[in-house]
Amino acid sequence: MGLFLFLLFIQPVPVQAGEGNKNTAAGKESNPPMVHIFMYHVIDEGPNGLYVPETDFEEQIKLLSEQGYKSATLSQLPEILKGAKGKPGDKWVILTLDDGYVSLYDNAFPILKKYGFTATAFIITEMVDTPNHVTWEQLKELQRYGIEIGCHTETHPYLYNLEQKDQQREIAGAKEKLEQKLNIKVVSFSYPYGAYNDQVIEEVRKNGFTEAVTVNTGISSPLDDAYTLPRVNIYGGMRLESLAQILRFKPGQYDNNLAAGFNAVDLNPLDEKAYLSRGMAYDNLGRYELALADYDKAIEINPEFPDPYNGKGYIYNKLGQQTESIANYTKSCELAPTFPYPFNNRAKVYVEIGEYDKAIGDLNKVIEMDPNFPYLASTYNKKGYAYAKLGNYQQALADCSKSIELNADYADAYNSRGYTYYHSGQAELAETDLNRAIELDPNQPLYYFNLSNVYKTLGQEYKAEASLKKVLELEANK
Repeated sequence: MGLFLFLLFIQPVPVQAGEGNKNTAAGKESNPPMVHIFMYHVIDEGPNGLYVPETDFEEQIKLLSEQGYKSATLSQLPEILKGAKGKPGDKWVILTLDDGYVSLYDNAFPILKKYGFTATAFIITEMVDTPNHVTWEQLKELQRYGIEIGCHTETHPYLYNLEQKDQQREIAGAKEKLEQKLNIKVVSFSYPYGAYNDQVIEEVRKNGFTEAVTVNTGISSPLDDAYTLPRVNIYGGMRLESLAQILRFKPGQYDNNLAAGFNAVDLNPLDEKAYLSRGMAYDNLGRYELALADYDKAIEINPEFPDPYNGKGYIYNKLGQQTESIANYTKSCELAPTFPYPFNNRAKVYVEIGEYDKAIGDLNKVIEMDPNFPYLASTYNKKGYAYAKLGNYQQALADCSKSIELNADYADAYNSRGYTYYHSGQAELAETDLNRAIELDPNQPLYYFNLSNVYKTLGQEYKAEASLKKVLELEANK
């Protein structure tokens, strides 16, 4: 039947609260500095994604060089983010290599020198001078060239599983050894396995480290905490096409889900589900053009796959292209005629464009197909509103009440029922439901607008004006 994972984006009916735009601090920055921090482990042929072949590594560094990227060490990140290093518009990358494998010296180092790039190497001190790892002499040479040596603890444990004294030994002991052996100051840290908690962060901070990287996925920006910096994992098998696309991402545009999507496509470039997965991740981040391209690729690979049509239906509706949305939902329904999700989603669009009879038909099919449909409260809510718009208030109230029975904390269902009570001449009951909707979700301007109409009907002009004022306040903050 397909994955249909995307179909969990079930929204309330359009008379109910709409989706507001999120204004983040990052979004308010005109052009904030950003840095891609890449994470590598082994630069060599190997059995899994930790191994990036030497030829691939050189192609990646060459691409960075050709695209005008400048490299820096992790300890230089604060200067970059403050605008104190480089020029406005400079493109920065920080290459980090974890664990101190000998491939750092044998394979990565010559390529870095060839292209004039630097890096930060995170070293497990007890592994130095052991088979398959760098030596102290090699580390000295790397450091003389300008590669930063960072700390990756003594033995690479899960730090949060250790007692505080053992955390201190692993962190401070490794730092002290690196500084003594190499005659340098070590200020950058990488959490083993990317595992940390507040106590671990505090141990890192109090031992004099100024930055610490995680395995959390993201593009670094001035908004990041210096002790939980995100990175971009560069895995074996990553195509240059994928890397080039990731380099175009800004902070907030790349996360764990999207990284998994890229990995799936790179490993399975002819698998429609891989493109569906990445398309879903793009969609979650609001990257609709890229999501549509991935859905189209999935359809190209398998035209009978219903899921990407459903994904396209959702995006086109978000973009206000309801005709395209319905066409894609309809195709998904045709390919999966016994699966409720595309019918439920198409009904939402029908409600929005006033095709209430069609919406009710789809919603009844959903209820018939799956009495245990996990979003049945939303289904009954939409159906109740559709009946209200058709003037069938008795059925509308029954459906809205069923929605509330299924989910007693569903604000939109109370709003729908309040709307129905109001239009059926039951203003007092409408007031009760709309106030309950606001109690559950006080940030929806439509609830206050509906309530203002109720107060006007009840002759409570002061309350009506106060509700309209609240509408304006919430709309201004969208």
